[in-house]
Amino acid sequence: MAHPLKMCSSKMRFSLSLSLALAPLLAAAPALAQPAAAQPEVAASAARDQRWALGVHLGGVGLEPRNENGDELTEGDSDSIEMGAIGLQLRYKLHRRWELELAATHMAGELGDTGAERHSGSLTLGVIFHINPDDNWIWSGLFGVGGTGDQIMVEKNGEHVTTAEFSEGHARLGVGLERRFDRFGIEAQLYGIGFTRDDEKLDGPAYEGREGGPVPAHSSGGEFLLLGNWYF
Repeated sequence: MAHPLKMCSSKMRFSLSLSLALAPLLAAAPALAQPAAAQPEVAASAARDQRWALGVHLGGVGLEPRNENGDELTEGDSDSIEMGAIGLQLRYKLHRRWELELAATHMAGELGDTGAERHSGSLTLGVIFHINPDDNWIWSGLFGVGGTGDQIMVEKNGEHVTTAEFSEGHARLGVGLERRFDRFGIEAQLYGIGFTRDDEKLDGPAYEGREGGPVPAHSSGGEFLLLGNWYF
């Protein structure tokens, strides 16, 4: 028959061995019980991987008439103009730093004291370079080119009547700052923008050789936009 002390010693050794074997599992238990701590980061990363974005923008454009050398135009029939802007944009991500954007914008403003209004519809293809794409506040360099159709309207008998139409090409260069909230982003953009009238289309031939007009041959200025984007 086994001695009681030897049996007790064997049980103690078994208990000690079992405790040592279970110690790593007990130490890891709190970490295993909290897997949700990593989920927000994973979800945020997944949201940044979305290829497409659709959004709206609004803001304003201020333009000064210029001659072909870029100097301010002094002709009396051309004035500076300020126009409100509203539109839609569609984006596609090529790379974590690069995106393409197609933006459709409607702009409208009064032509000085003439009583006429200028309504401009533009389509712009843009390239966006994200400087710090993994941050919540994202700085970007912006470049875009496109075309613009202009209508000069006056009010007659309570109706808006188009008196002239023009076609322009434009280019813009700027910077943007976007705050990302997973799939949603709010962005502010500031551009320098320039327009060149096409004197071979619409009513352009009537103003060929003239730098002035209701839509000058050349104009440039600034554009400020606020955007909301939904990424999917």
